[in-house]
Amino acid sequence: STLDNRKKIKVDHVRFFARVQSFFADSRTQVIAGILLLALALFMFIAYVSFFFTGAADASLLDLPHAERVAHRGEITNFMGLVGAHIAAFLVDGSFGVFSVLVMFMLFLYGLQLLDAYKKASWKLFFCSVFYLVWGSVLLGFIQLVTGVTSFFRWGGAHGAFLAEWLNSYIQPVGVIILLVVSLIIFLICSDRQFIPR
Repeated sequence: STLDNRKKIKVDHVRFFARVQSFFADSRTQVIAGILLLALALFMFIAYVSFFFTGAADASLLDLPHAERVAHRGEITNFMGLVGAHIAAFLVDGSFGVFSVLVMFMLFLYGLQLLDAYKKASWKLFFCSVFYLVWGSVLLGFIQLVTGVTSFFRWGGAHGAFLAEWLNSYIQPVGVIILLVVSLIIFLICSDRQFIPR
């Protein structure tokens, strides 16, 4: 009877994984996932654009304790409300800065791919977007650092500001410029076979 129970458990596991696999392979699931990704990308993009006009006004409200922040949510001026203000502040100031728009770009293209409206979304797109997200963040953080321009947000986000300051403390501005240029050239050579001939 123990052997029969083990066989039954194995069969149940196989059936469960088969059901999960068929659920994700179902075209309806892919369409729903595609629509959700497009909606999320659109929501984030509107909140992102709004941040540049409303972020300074919303910053003081976002710094309030949770209960007070929720109580004053009607005063948030971001086009996507309190949730949009939080997402935009995190994307722009708290993570990768202005180049965070690439996150929405990736979500949008992968959503189109799930809907069979775009065929080229691939791992190459993902790695290219991640490289430009990180590289652009450091570039803008470095530019803001050396120019001393003040703003209500960090151009390269928290990531770019931290890395730019850290690199600058070790290799100074000229070294950072060389590092940024060389890393970009190496990436272009690796990602585009026609880069060297061109």
